[in-house]
Amino acid sequence: GKQLIPADWIDLATSKQVSNGSNPQSDWDQGYGFQFWRCRHGLYRGDGAFGQYCIVFPKQNAVLAMTSGTRDMGLVMNLVWDKLLPAMKDGALAENAAAQSELSATLKSLMIPVQKGSANSPMATSVSTKIFALAENFRGIDAIRFTAGAHGDAITLTIRGREYEVPLGRGEWKQSKSELGGALDQGVVIPGEQLIAGSGAWIAPDCFAAKICFAETPMIVSLQLRFDGDAITVDTEYNVDFGPTTRPAMHGKKL
Repeated sequence: GKQLIPADWIDLATSKQVSNGSNPQSDWDQGYGFQFWRCRHGLYRGDGAFGQYCIVFPKQNAVLAMTSGTRDMGLVMNLVWDKLLPAMKDGALAENAAAQSELSATLKSLMIPVQKGSANSPMATSVSTKIFALAENFRGIDAIRFTAGAHGDAITLTIRGREYEVPLGRGEWKQSKSELGGALDQGVVIPGEQLIAGSGAWIAPDCFAAKICFAETPMIVSLQLRFDGDAITVDTEYNVDFGPTTRPAMHGKKL
C-alpha cells in the first residue's frame, strides 16, 4: 500500500536523458532514459536480446509484452507500428466472434517446425549408446552419446564432467527439464533448470540431426552428428546469436 518510486522519477526514467542518434525513422535513435529506450510515436520500451520487448503506450494506456528469437528486431517493432498501433481506439471494440475464433485457431496452430528427416537409419543400432570423446572445443563439451529408443531418441552431452541428457521426439517435440542451458553458458540462456524441447531425425544414413529449444529464452540449438566408423563430427548452429550463428565443427573418437 506504499508508493515506492516517485511518479516524477518514472517520467525521468522514460524520457530522453541521453542522445543515441538522430535518425527519425529508427527506434534506436529516439533517446535513452534510465535503462529505457525511447521509441517512435512517443512510446518507450524495455529491450532485451533478439526481440524481448516490453513496450509502453502512455496515451493508449497499454503495455505490450513480446518474446522473439530474431536478429531483425526492428522488423518486429515495425509490425506493431503498422498493424497494432493504428488499430488502438478509445473505448471497447465491438464483439467479433468470427475474428476471435480465427485468432484462437491460428494461435493453436503456431509452432516451431520439428526436425525433418527419417525416423531410423541402417547405422542407428551400431552407434546407439556409444560414447564419443570430443577434442577440445569452443563449448567445453567433453563427450557426446546418441541413444536410439523405441519411441524417441536422445542425445547426452558430457560438459565439464557432468552428463546432460536431452530426450528427442520423432516428428514431435519432447519436453523435459534440464540445466543444459547454464552448462552451455550462452549469454542469454537462463542458468539453472529450465524447460527445453527436443526433436530429432536422420537426415542421411550417416547423419542424425537434432533441434533443442530453450523454451524460456530466444535460443534454438541445432546439432548434426555425422558418424564415420569410430569417428564423429558434430556441427552446431544457433537460430540467433550476437556473432556468427554457426560454430567450428567438433571432432571426436569412439571410446
